[in-house]
Amino acid sequence: MTIPRRELLEYALEGMQLRRRIIQDQMREITAELAPQESSVPQKVVGVQEAVTDKEAVSEALAEIKNRIAAPKKRKKFSAATKRKIAASQKARWAKLKQIDVPQPVKQKKRQISAAGRKRIAAASKARWATAKAAGQNNLKSAKKGKAAGAAG
Repeated sequence: MTIPRRELLEYALEGMQLRRRIIQDQMREITAELAPQESSVPQKVVGVQEAVTDKEAVSEALAEIKNRIAAPKKRKKFSAATKRKIAASQKARWAKLKQIDVPQPVKQKKRQISAAGRKRIAAASKARWATAKAAGQNNLKSAKKGKAAGAAG
């Protein structure tokens, strides 16, 4: 399960902002303790309560973030050819880093039919059409059905 980089950065930013609020509250408490005041006890209590509520907000926010991250996402499946391309490019990158020559995968040439093979196919096709036309058919499927019916009967 991978999380898109932008979404991950947004989650990190949310978490850091919550932590910053907690730290700022703690800094306020410390400055309040350092500053001489007449009624410092009530302010300390108020500061602690605010810190507790912020911690609860942080834990709730972190739980929400974990739930978003934990949501299952469907993965795309790569074809075998794509996996081979990825593997070859990764090997090339490693070889470049290590300065090692890695043989590149050989591309298979596209197969082509010879001229003689094309002539044989054309001759066979013309023969099939000739028999279909002789039987009064306008397509080969009905000509084949007629042959099958004639052979069965």
